[in-house]
Amino acid sequence: MKIILRGKTRIVLLMGNNAIKIARVRFLRTFLRAVAFPFMSQANHGRFYKRYGQPFSIGICNYLIHGLHANRNEFDHYQKHRDARVVPTISIHLCGWIIIQPIRKEVSAMELSANNPFSSLPVDPDFLEKDQPWQFCRIGEKILLADYGRIETREALEKTLHIAAS
Repeated sequence: MKIILRGKTRIVLLMGNNAIKIARVRFLRTFLRAVAFPFMSQANHGRFYKRYGQPFSIGICNYLIHGLHANRNEFDHYQKHRDARVVPTISIHLCGWIIIQPIRKEVSAMELSANNPFSSLPVDPDFLEKDQPWQFCRIGEKILLADYGRIETREALEKTLHIAAS
């Protein structure tokens, strides 16, 4: 078993042939965000509200459990679209606190730049994951997006789904 603590919102356990994504509750980050929020720019406020919701009380609650939302987004997207550009989500447990995906191999920056599945697609600039090799993996010969839980990522995937299918 290997634990990866890179995620801001989830812990990933690699066990056997599966990656188990467990949503984290971000108590300390939420407290710090709430304290700093009044001192942030209006642009930061806008990004926060766009991603987590309005009013602030709803947004900060969503920020606290964003890992749960990310797990549910990944599961829902894969179940609805069977998108061949993302790592399949096999199952969901405890109302989304845990999801399971097949295990995969890491992708280097060189591999991603040569074979990025999103390079020719008109994706929104908010889809930051498209150039981050740590967000991708290889299953067989295909490079797939492994972390697609952010709402902006899911929107970009859905907008380009018809282009990728053709």
